[in-house]
Amino acid sequence: MNDSSNLIIFLATQLLLPFGLGYLYCRSKGIPTQSWQAGGIFLIALSIATLFFTGLLGLPVHVKNVGFVSNRPMGLACGAIGIIGGIVMGFLARRFENKS
Repeated sequence: MNDSSNLIIFLATQLLLPFGLGYLYCRSKGIPTQSWQAGGIFLIALSIATLFFTGLLGLPVHVKNVGFVSNRPMGLACGAIGIIGGIVMGFLARRFENKS
């Protein structure tokens, strides 16, 4: 595979797939996509993609030079921190958005 094909696969798995699945999940549960709770869901989906593809599988060589997460420990750390942040964000959003 050439560099552009690898980049397309990388962008699809890191952006399109997580945001697409997050959007479909929000639609199926009736969560407004412009809410903070949906933002937490999108953050969790993006962090899971980072954790899985970058932390566990590693990055293609040409992607490492663009300034993104460059190694597996960083991918694992960013993914774990993002998942925890998304859970906290979703919990707080559900609590405060339901009051108003």
